[in-house]
Amino acid sequence: IRVEGLTIAYPAYAMLGTLLWQNFADALQAPLRMASQNRSLLMKVQFPREALIISGIYQVLFNFCARLLLLVPVMVYFKVPVGGSLALFPIGMLELILFGTALGVLLAPMGILFKDVEIGTAMILGFWMLLTPVVYPPIQSGWGAVVAKWNPVSPVLQTSRDWLVGQAPVQLPGFCWVTGITAGALFVGWILYRISLPHVIARIGN
Repeated sequence: IRVEGLTIAYPAYAMLGTLLWQNFADALQAPLRMASQNRSLLMKVQFPREALIISGIYQVLFNFCARLLLLVPVMVYFKVPVGGSLALFPIGMLELILFGTALGVLLAPMGILFKDVEIGTAMILGFWMLLTPVVYPPIQSGWGAVVAKWNPVSPVLQTSRDWLVGQAPVQLPGFCWVTGITAGALFVGWILYRISLPHVIARIGN
């Protein structure tokens, strides 16, 4: 199955995009899920709160590796080319995880206080996926192109997919911008997480 604008079979393209998107979505939801599931533990036991975030990242990595094993036969069946840029693919994968984690860490304190935050985040992710070239090629004109331009996940996901299938990444500048934003968001989110969590725990304990 071939789609105009794609250099690989559409099923492989869509499966690659879905796998990468799920990697990002899992990373964003992991801090919220871990914090919510361990509310009682947070109130009763003193331990490094960052352990919850790190544990969530490990789970995301494990799930991603399991999905990647399912992807290999698909790439072989549809004869997806793999070039030297494959060595850069882990960088793209890591950026997706870190970007999602940064957003999740920013939301985690609110997620502990209000369970609706986790539910609302899952709903937003479903809509966000439709605005990202996960299962369709990047739109080059119209409102779709504008949305893709300002969607921070698009350049990271597209660049990662290009690296995996041996294509030249056309959205590499956007990838670099999002990487810089991720570093700042992680730094700010980690500080806010450390400062706010004791107050959040005290509030839910009352």
